[in-house]
Amino acid sequence: MVPIEEQIQELENIIERTKQWWLTCRLPTLQPKWHIIFFHLLDQVQKHWGIADKNDDIIEKAHQPWMCNKEHT
Repeated sequence: MVPIEEQIQELENIIERTKQWWLTCRLPTLQPKWHIIFFHLLDQVQKHWGIADKNDDIIEKAHQPWMCNKEHT
């Protein structure tokens, strides 16, 4: 379903409030998910109706060597 204008506005408000909360809590910001949520999510929803077709394969692949090494030690 294509989002309606009210949903886009609500999403924009939610993103801004969440970003402020995140920063207030001093949570880490050097993460791909931080970047996509707070800098690209709204554009993706407006242009492509969401990010559901995007996945975390690249992120998960980056974690695999670390997890493998952790299991060995």
